[in-house]
Amino acid sequence: MAPLTRERRKQLTRDHLLASAEHLFLERGFHASSIDDIARAAGFTKGAVYAHFSNKEDVFIALTERRWDEHLARVRNALDTLATPSGDRRSASFVELTRDLLWDDPDWSLLALEFNVYAARNPSAQHRFSERHRVRQSLLATLLARDLAQRGVDPPIAPNALAGVLLAFFNGIALKHTTNPDQGDNEVLAAAIQLIEVALEDTGGRERM
Repeated sequence: MAPLTRERRKQLTRDHLLASAEHLFLERGFHASSIDDIARAAGFTKGAVYAHFSNKEDVFIALTERRWDEHLARVRNALDTLATPSGDRRSASFVELTRDLLWDDPDWSLLALEFNVYAARNPSAQHRFSERHRVRQSLLATLLARDLAQRGVDPPIAPNALAGVLLAFFNGIALKHTTNPDQGDNEVLAAAIQLIEVALEDTGGRERM
């Protein structure tokens, strides 16, 4: 086996640091975990952490970007797979996918909420997190625009606005499910996705917002 390159070793170290940080954040929370804790859990020095990340915010944002990339890949695959099925089947499949993405790890919903509160009170974190959210919304909008065009659907709102609506709804229902997991969330999710599907195909000659 060929020896690892310097870049590959750096990537493996970074991945290990992120895995250790994720475990700590989910177990203790963002505030209760320090750079020292992350280094200790990963078996590295604090200097090794700072060689890859500027601060704890940087670690968390890297984790959210990785998680978002994984989710976006699943959404892209679902849109490609469900390009032609009937509306009912599409809705049912997206309900299942969304449920898996939002509720597979309730601890992540709590962690995301904790960091959102932190970012709201810290301007530097708020700016960085808001910019990442803008990029995520833009990427989702691109996927939605492609899917709608392939299906010949001219939606009543622009894809970027639609992506914003979806992200806001999904974030809200994920938080609700975290605190009240048995309050009919499956029915709410199914109804919302069905309404969105119907609304997108009902252009009705209205001017796009």
